[in-house]
Amino acid sequence: MKQPSPFDQQVPVLLENMFLVNPQLNSIVKGVQSMARRRKLTVRMSSSFDEVAAWCRRGKVRAAIVLSCSKAEAASLCRRFYEHRVHPVFTNMQPEGCGYPYSCVMQDYRDACDRIIGEVVSRGAEKIAYVGHNPDSYTDSLRFGELRRGVQEHRLQCDVYENTGDLRACIDAFLRRADEYGAVICANDIIAVLLVRRFDDPESHNIMGFGGMVIGEQIRGFTTAVLDYFGVGSHAVEIFSLLVKEQDIGNITMTVTSRLAHETAARPRAVGRGSPSERKRIDFYGDGEVQRTSSLENLLLNCDDVDRGILRCLLRGDHYSTIEENNYISLNTIKYRIGKMIKNAEVADKAALLDLLRSFDIDFGE
Repeated sequence: MKQPSPFDQQVPVLLENMFLVNPQLNSIVKGVQSMARRRKLTVRMSSSFDEVAAWCRRGKVRAAIVLSCSKAEAASLCRRFYEHRVHPVFTNMQPEGCGYPYSCVMQDYRDACDRIIGEVVSRGAEKIAYVGHNPDSYTDSLRFGELRRGVQEHRLQCDVYENTGDLRACIDAFLRRADEYGAVICANDIIAVLLVRRFDDPESHNIMGFGGMVIGEQIRGFTTAVLDYFGVGSHAVEIFSLLVKEQDIGNITMTVTSRLAHETAARPRAVGRGSPSERKRIDFYGDGEVQRTSSLENLLLNCDDVDRGILRCLLRGDHYSTIEENNYISLNTIKYRIGKMIKNAEVADKAALLDLLRSFDIDFGE
């Protein structure tokens, strides 16, 4: 009987948030799944450490990919995996002070911050604001450290608006002083989108962000350092494969570079600020406006050209028969795709899906 090769094994993935609320995490997962398909591997995901460890033990796999863990959990996970003789591969996480073996794929935040700061300087800004920094977030801390280095090197003035539990309060504090700054750098693209929608003339405020979200193709008016989350996921599978194939390999670290994307021709829309809500801990995706922006991003991230064509027709008010005729697809296919988009957008029905798109002035053009 033919012995199975190392690549016949499945890819165990520990994923803390099975609901994939975070669009960036969704992109990393897509990268993992895409590279696994290319290598003819099957991805198995679970939020249970014990289940992932059992998969590794039964399949005699020496590595597992770890997604969406906190800074505090990373070192503990390293120890627990070591006890099971499993080598963890972290994405966008590098456990500090850890004496156990691990590998990781990291965004090159130094490169991304250098690009953003270079853009700020080229626009003549001398005083800038950094909005939405979460001091409890590992990736935010890495990004902020590199940003602070760039600010000091170019002798810029920088005020930091922290998100310490209420994002609305953070944004409103900045808006009260927005005219003081030559540019505003947002901790992520969701915050950049929220700010674009608050200003009548967003370009004049030189709004910048990190992430390169798909939603930026529809809601423009800011510049973003495009972080390759998809690449982080695909590189994690490459590391996994190397660890499985070459048993003598120790730690592997990869970095993924960024690029700068200029978004122009904004179509701003005024949004009510509402009243801030109290939180005992920072819960970025607990904010209602962030949830809607995140849901829209997940929808757009999972749409192909056929889906966009269907949505364009629905937004025009076309009936299913017209969509069938114009897009050359069957009624069952239309219904199936609409159902999938409703699920991706995390809304109740088709009407709520269209309301979400209209609330952000998304029309997909002609």
